[in-house]
Amino acid sequence: MAIVRDGQDPSGYMGLDPVKTPPTVKAQRSATTTDRRYKIGTMWINQATDGVQILTNVAAGSATWITLS
Repeated sequence: MAIVRDGQDPSGYMGLDPVKTPPTVKAQRSATTTDRRYKIGTMWINQATDGVQILTNVAAGSATWITLS
């Protein structure tokens, strides 16, 4: 059975909480392995160098930040 939407935007359904992206961190330095209190996917902007990193993993008390170019 098909769902009749009567012209409604199918992406407008709000029955579930949308996925929220982690906030972007802005600092005067690059992220290090000790910066592990953030959610996976967090972007880190080094304002001193305009560099960008993204957190991809936290394991054994160490964070893995990948530099984007």
